[in-house]
Amino acid sequence: MFGSKPKNMNWNNIRTVEKTQHNGFEELICQLAAKEKIPEQIRFVRIGKPDGGKECFWELEDGSLHCWQAKYFTSTITTVHLNPISRSVTDAINNHQTLKKYYISISIDMPDSKGKGKKSLVTKWNER
Repeated sequence: MFGSKPKNMNWNNIRTVEKTQHNGFEELICQLAAKEKIPEQIRFVRIGKPDGGKECFWELEDGSLHCWQAKYFTSTITTVHLNPISRSVTDAINNHQTLKKYYISISIDMPDSKGKGKKSLVTKWNER
Protein backbone atom coordinates (compact mmCIF):
# COMPACT_ATOMS: atom_id res chain seq x y z
CA MET A 1 0.00 0.00 0.00
CA PHE A 2 1.32 3.45 -0.91
CA GLY A 3 2.81 5.29 2.05
CA SER A 4 3.16 2.22 4.23
CA LYS A 5 6.48 1.01 5.54
CA PRO A 6 8.14 -1.28 2.98
CA LYS A 7 8.64 -4.89 3.94
CA ASN A 8 12.19 -6.18 4.26
CA MET A 9 13.46 -7.61 1.02
CA ASN A 10 14.74 -11.16 1.25
CA TRP A 11 17.50 -11.24 -1.35
CA ASN A 12 17.79 -15.01 -0.93
CA ASN A 13 14.57 -15.23 -2.95
CA ILE A 14 15.67 -13.18 -5.96
CA ARG A 15 14.98 -14.85 -9.29
CA THR A 16 17.82 -16.53 -11.07
CA VAL A 17 18.96 -15.33 -14.47
CA GLU A 18 21.26 -17.57 -16.49
CA LYS A 19 21.19 -20.01 -13.56
CA THR A 20 22.44 -17.67 -10.79
CA GLN A 21 20.90 -15.27 -8.33
CA HIS A 22 23.94 -13.03 -8.77
CA ASN A 23 22.96 -12.55 -12.42
CA GLY A 24 19.37 -11.97 -11.33
CA PHE A 25 20.48 -9.16 -9.01
CA GLU A 26 22.58 -7.60 -11.78
CA GLU A 27 19.59 -7.73 -14.11
CA LEU A 28 17.36 -6.07 -11.51
CA ILE A 29 19.87 -3.24 -11.01
CA CYS A 30 20.15 -2.73 -14.77
CA GLN A 31 16.37 -2.59 -15.16
CA LEU A 32 16.15 0.01 -12.39
CA ALA A 33 19.05 2.02 -13.85
CA ALA A 34 17.38 2.00 -17.27
CA LYS A 35 14.37 3.76 -15.71
CA GLU A 36 16.48 6.57 -14.21
CA LYS A 37 15.74 10.07 -15.43
CA ILE A 38 19.04 11.90 -15.83
CA PRO A 39 19.18 15.32 -17.48
CA GLU A 40 20.72 15.17 -20.96
CA GLN A 41 20.77 11.36 -21.11
CA ILE A 42 21.02 10.01 -24.64
CA ARG A 43 21.75 6.30 -24.52
CA PHE A 44 21.44 3.41 -22.05
CA VAL A 45 23.79 0.44 -22.47
CA ARG A 46 23.70 -2.96 -20.72
CA ILE A 47 27.14 -4.59 -20.53
CA GLY A 48 28.09 -8.26 -20.82
CA LYS A 49 31.05 -9.99 -19.21
CA PRO A 50 33.76 -8.96 -18.67
CA ASP A 51 32.15 -5.71 -17.64
CA GLY A 52 35.04 -3.31 -16.97
CA GLY A 53 33.67 -2.42 -13.54
CA LYS A 54 30.06 -1.76 -14.51
CA GLU A 55 26.86 -3.63 -15.33
CA CYS A 56 25.35 -0.78 -17.33
CA PHE A 57 25.63 2.93 -18.00
CA TRP A 58 23.87 6.01 -19.24
CA GLU A 59 25.76 8.17 -21.73
CA LEU A 60 24.99 11.88 -21.50
CA GLU A 61 25.01 14.52 -24.23
CA ASP A 62 28.40 15.84 -23.09
CA GLY A 63 29.91 12.33 -23.44
CA SER A 64 30.10 11.70 -19.69
CA LEU A 65 28.88 8.44 -18.17
CA HIS A 66 26.82 7.40 -15.15
CA CYS A 67 27.70 3.77 -14.37
CA TRP A 68 26.13 1.10 -12.14
CA GLN A 69 27.87 -1.84 -10.53
CA ALA A 70 25.97 -4.61 -8.72
CA LYS A 71 27.39 -6.78 -5.96
CA TYR A 72 25.17 -9.56 -4.66
CA PHE A 73 25.63 -10.70 -1.06
CA THR A 74 23.21 -12.76 1.01
CA SER A 75 24.89 -12.09 4.34
CA THR A 76 26.83 -9.26 5.85
CA ILE A 77 29.75 -7.79 3.97
CA THR A 78 33.19 -8.30 5.46
CA THR A 79 36.46 -6.61 4.61
CA VAL A 80 37.10 -9.48 2.18
CA HIS A 81 34.05 -8.42 0.17
CA LEU A 82 35.30 -4.83 -0.08
CA ASN A 83 38.26 -5.87 -2.26
CA PRO A 84 36.22 -6.92 -5.33
CA ILE A 85 34.16 -3.76 -4.94
CA SER A 86 37.36 -1.69 -4.91
CA ARG A 87 38.60 -3.53 -8.03
CA SER A 88 35.35 -2.72 -9.82
CA VAL A 89 35.69 0.96 -8.92
CA THR A 90 39.30 1.00 -10.13
CA ASP A 91 38.33 -0.82 -13.35
CA ALA A 92 35.54 1.65 -14.06
CA ILE A 93 37.81 4.65 -13.48
CA ASN A 94 40.59 3.17 -15.62
CA ASN A 95 38.25 2.11 -18.44
CA HIS A 96 36.11 5.24 -18.65
CA GLN A 97 37.82 8.60 -18.70
CA THR A 98 34.44 10.37 -18.89
CA LEU A 99 32.97 8.66 -15.81
CA LYS A 100 30.97 11.29 -13.94
CA LYS A 101 28.92 9.22 -11.42
CA TYR A 102 29.34 5.68 -10.20
CA TYR A 103 26.64 3.78 -8.31
CA ILE A 104 27.41 0.63 -6.34
CA SER A 105 24.33 -1.44 -5.63
CA ILE A 106 24.54 -4.06 -2.90
CA SER A 107 21.89 -6.45 -1.68
CA ILE A 108 22.13 -5.76 2.06
CA ASP A 109 21.72 -2.88 4.46
CA MET A 110 25.08 -2.11 6.04
CA PRO A 111 25.08 -2.05 9.85
CA ASP A 112 26.36 1.09 11.54
CA SER A 113 26.59 -0.17 15.12
CA LYS A 114 30.01 0.00 16.65
CA GLY A 115 31.27 -2.52 19.16
CA LYS A 116 33.94 -1.68 21.67
CA GLY A 117 37.07 -0.85 19.68
CA LYS A 118 35.48 -1.92 16.39
CA LYS A 119 34.54 0.06 13.32
CA SER A 120 31.11 -0.39 11.81
CA LEU A 121 30.74 -1.59 8.25
CA VAL A 122 29.43 1.84 7.26
CA THR A 123 32.61 3.42 8.67
CA LYS A 124 34.82 0.91 6.83
CA TRP A 125 32.86 1.54 3.62
CA ASN A 126 33.23 5.30 3.93
CA GLU A 127 36.94 5.06 4.70
CA ARG A 128 37.54 2.89 1.66
